[in-house]
Amino acid sequence: MGNKRYRIMLVIHALGYGGAGKMIVKLADALAERDDFEVILYVEEQVGKHYPMSNKVKVWQETQFFSNYYIRHFQQMFQLRKRVAEIKPDLIISFQTNQNALSVFATRGRNIPVIVSERGDPYQYSNIVAKLKIWMINKAEGGVFQTHRAMAYYGKKLQSRSRVIYNPCPTDKVERPLWENRKDEIAYVARFDIQQKRQDVMVEAFVEVVEKHPEMKLVFYGKGEPDIDIIKQLVEKKGISDNVVFKGLVTDVIDKIKGSKLFVLSSDYEGLPNSLIEAMVAGLSCVSTDCSPGGAKELITDYENGIVVPCADPQALADAINYMLDNPVVADEMGRKAQEICERLKPEKIFAQWNEYIDSILANK
Repeated sequence: MGNKRYRIMLVIHALGYGGAGKMIVKLADALAERDDFEVILYVEEQVGKHYPMSNKVKVWQETQFFSNYYIRHFQQMFQLRKRVAEIKPDLIISFQTNQNALSVFATRGRNIPVIVSERGDPYQYSNIVAKLKIWMINKAEGGVFQTHRAMAYYGKKLQSRSRVIYNPCPTDKVERPLWENRKDEIAYVARFDIQQKRQDVMVEAFVEVVEKHPEMKLVFYGKGEPDIDIIKQLVEKKGISDNVVFKGLVTDVIDKIKGSKLFVLSSDYEGLPNSLIEAMVAGLSCVSTDCSPGGAKELITDYENGIVVPCADPQALADAINYMLDNPVVADEMGRKAQEICERLKPEKIFAQWNEYIDSILANK
């Protein structure tokens, strides 16, 4: 890119505990290692302490915002436009739909390219406000998507200027315990949000699993808000309380789940599921729903390195879990092949793709 030093501004709503926050910090750290980049991470609201960040990354956090939802978003439009004028970035990379639309708005007339990054499922967006956001996002200079179906939601022009880049593996492959040395546990990692994560479907499926495999435990890892009490009541109603464990939020997920026999994801929609990637890194035999917009199928080849089943189908989920438990040699081989994701999603490979794409956008500026 020559001798010029570029100012790269990353934009996100908040650095909470979740996939978007984790990924933007990793990206900021990777970009900050370049001598020709100065990296500023702009956070609209709170900056959490969940993920350590390089001291080479400058954090700019807003401190004033209204409590009313609509007023706050209107205010953030002009806050961001003001900050862009002050920071004077050569490029903006934004994460999440609201921030993608706001970033495109904030740069209009300023010759500052924006790379938008969709981190969720755009097929969930249906109201008129969401449609206006998508209209604005389609004007971005580029985009990075986690799945091909997510990219296909947007306009043809934006698609032609965009890339699909997966999330990197969180660590190198870990040593896999032998199947016979694994605990009789099914690991489930997600916050308790029934609308998206569908822990209710998991519980319904597990009732059938326990009938055939009474030794098995279902171990939930994740924050309780907003729906943990509903799931606890369902577990009790189904009479499987002795087989279900609630471990709460954990940070060392791979270390916690690596001794489990299976990992299950039952979501209706995700971005690219980080919990599934972590389970594959750990070498677990994985069962996942075909969550929109296709993240599980981007990672799993059915019956080769895991099993993918239809969404919202407890019977199909139970059948896949029982198949794994009834065929331990096959299941263990799927877990071994799942761990090959470590090579496919090596951080240096993923961030090389980001760097190549960013350089191409800057070169066209």
